[in-house]
Amino acid sequence: MSSTPSHVFSSGAVTSLTFSYTSDTNPLYLLLTWFVASGAVDSTDVVTGITFNGVALTRGGREPVAGNTMEWWRLAAPSSGSHNVVISMNAARRISAGALNLT
Repeated sequence: MSSTPSHVFSSGAVTSLTFSYTSDTNPLYLLLTWFVASGAVDSTDVVTGITFNGVALTRGGREPVAGNTMEWWRLAAPSSGSHNVVISMNAARRISAGALNLT
């Protein structure tokens, strides 16, 4: 790990979440989990996109985990400095997200 990880929770069900993250130039990874009120797992793409400093991240995968859905996203060459991470979804969910750079 080459930077200080950042983690954020939404205060309720939301369709977007924005938080600031200070990145270096190593690949940026974002781990995202969300909860469906019924405890079911989403079977369709709920996350419509994630950007860092306006640049789109690429989805690496999605997996159901204990009544939640977890995804990881990656940006190979992020801009260094403090910029916003913007998560967009097509359905309201309670979101937990973490970002970090890895060497």
